[in-house]
Amino acid sequence: MVLNTISRLLTGRSQNEDARRALLSNKVSDLKRGKPKLAVLRDTATVEQALKVLADNKIVSAPVLVCDDPTPRCPTMGEGEAADILGFIDIRNVLESFLAEVNISKLNEVKLLQRMRVLEEKGLAFGAKRIKDLPHLGTDGDFIHDSQARSSLLELVLNGLLQPRSTSVDVSKNVVHRVALFDNEGKITQIISQSDIVKFLCAQRVKLGSLGALSLEELGMLSHKVEGVHPETSAIEALAIMSEKRLSSLAVLDPNGVILGNFSVSDMRTIVSEHFGALALPVGEFLAQEKRTEFIGFNRIHEEGVEGTAGHRFVQNRMARQRPRTPGEEVGQKLVLAKATTTLSEVMDLLVRYGIHRVYVVNEEEKPIGIVTHTDILRKLLQLAA
Repeated sequence: MVLNTISRLLTGRSQNEDARRALLSNKVSDLKRGKPKLAVLRDTATVEQALKVLADNKIVSAPVLVCDDPTPRCPTMGEGEAADILGFIDIRNVLESFLAEVNISKLNEVKLLQRMRVLEEKGLAFGAKRIKDLPHLGTDGDFIHDSQARSSLLELVLNGLLQPRSTSVDVSKNVVHRVALFDNEGKITQIISQSDIVKFLCAQRVKLGSLGALSLEELGMLSHKVEGVHPETSAIEALAIMSEKRLSSLAVLDPNGVILGNFSVSDMRTIVSEHFGALALPVGEFLAQEKRTEFIGFNRIHEEGVEGTAGHRFVQNRMARQRPRTPGEEVGQKLVLAKATTTLSEVMDLLVRYGIHRVYVVNEEEKPIGIVTHTDILRKLLQLAA
């Protein structure tokens, strides 16, 4: 028993050293690669203009700077242009602001076609608003001076992402997914996301040593309760659940609890105002890439007047935001799944290889028992490095 205790202590010490080595031996400047193409929005841009910039760049967020010109010709800042920082805007901010204008209970009293029309009309009016007037803005990004590029990844993860110091960030959330670096003139020089750090560490995973070979179960990374919805739940109701529970995704589950798909903010990366009508559709239909789903609800897409609308076209045309996946044909997805025995290095590789933000952990019946995100990985490394 004494030998076993000593062995566990030595193993734990080795894991801590591996985590410290991975985060301390690399600098923020090591993440810089060439001259990045940045999309930086003016605060006078309309919601519609902001959504189009995000869609064109296939991103879910962008920094917002204060614009002195009340009638600018372009919604984005020019290259090298500087201004005061307002915050970040992301798809989640936009959708939560839109939700505040929708009475979902009243919406559910009418038929699908009318719900789509109501949301489309509201979406077009909402799109004309300026982003600086949105009630939800700047809650998922922080700003640091580019002199901090000399700091270690440990400092960036601790002070910039998992425990941001900036007062512009919602401290109740205590986690942001990206930081923007700015110079002395106030110009944004780089944006670093949690996924960028995990990708970098994945390429350097030899520094993780024995830590990378430990399973999710051994690392205690299966404590997350997986929140889910049925495929018949409307997309806008699912968004309301995500907003209420402060989630960025929901598992789509069948009546037996088997995972069928993933509904997340990233599914909205190409949505614009005229597409808001699609939020009335059931999640299963919203996610379906083609008319191959087996959901009964999918038949309603042929309801008179629905097929051919802007919202319907948005659901069908998923090529602009499609990324590689594996199971989940029912909703037109290919899910990347893991097991409790999957190692940390393997999960990091899955996240990076498929360009996804989360991996669901399932049992033998493909029922989710956990979920691992970039935040979970960085938090575990930080915990071990402390």
